[in-house]
Amino acid sequence: MRCGNCGNELRGEARFCSVCGAAVAPAQPPYSAPQQPPAATFGDAPRPQLSGVGQPPKKSGCGKALLVLFIIGLLVAVAVAVGGYFVYRFAEDKLKSSEAYTVAVDALKADPEVSERMGAIKETGFPLGSFEENADGTGSAVFRVSVTGERAGGNYDVTMARRDRRWQLKSGKVTLTGGGEIVVAPNGGAADDPTGEAEDPDAPAVGEVDEQGVVYAGALDAKATSKPEPPYPPL
Repeated sequence: MRCGNCGNELRGEARFCSVCGAAVAPAQPPYSAPQQPPAATFGDAPRPQLSGVGQPPKKSGCGKALLVLFIIGLLVAVAVAVGGYFVYRFAEDKLKSSEAYTVAVDALKADPEVSERMGAIKETGFPLGSFEENADGTGSAVFRVSVTGERAGGNYDVTMARRDRRWQLKSGKVTLTGGGEIVVAPNGGAADDPTGEAEDPDAPAVGEVDEQGVVYAGALDAKATSKPEPPYPPL
């Protein structure tokens, strides 16, 4: 290092020149260019992921619970449907095997007009209506049955009464699907006597007086001036 005034060689720590006494400027560090920040690179160094971005969605526990409840409900519905079917079949078999149903169907099949217009009866349906059977041997029944014959089908409306523990058909009518009706002859009655209360041929003559002084008047049902229908429940 030299003095800038006289050119004398100076020591590094000298502040003044020993020859001319001029002040010596402090030595400056060598110039270095400012460093640039490192360039960003892609794909080499891993980067921290932002929260919620690029992460797989978490499965909700509510969806699983709803799926389980749906499966349970489906199994319960299937069980109820199967149970209802077997209950229906049991009730149908029991009603079809009852005496009232058998008597009504036998009268339907034995009626000559039914055989002529409907053909042989192939199938009868489930009876819908009311059925009452008392312990003293009485009872009543009003029901409707769908019937299918070889040539036609329809609905069979039946009114029955139980006396002395035996069922009897009081009235029966078939309403055909294509239109028209057939009156079914009751038990023991003729086709032109739908009441089933024809006079007994062995009965005394009308007006005859018996030993007790009772005058026989014959079957009074045919002489009735009015026949009000009882309040049957709806089918």
